[in-house]
Amino acid sequence: MKLMTANETVETFFAGSESYQTILNMARSKQIPCARIGKRIFFDKDVLEQFFSQKMAESIQIELPTSKNGIQRID
Repeated sequence: MKLMTANETVETFFAGSESYQTILNMARSKQIPCARIGKRIFFDKDVLEQFFSQKMAESIQIELPTSKNGIQRID
């Protein structure tokens, strides 16, 4: 388990394209997984990697068109 701060998460997973505050807002609204210890919010690197891998897999799934006989056409 590798816990990261919001700043480390911004650099590791978003390459600085999201702000520190955006990451905290995403965590508070439960859009990304996090752990709270007191008032601080931490992110587990392994959990985030798995979370983003799953989100990527969901986003690239497409349905193949089926013909009238139920056979899928693959181009």
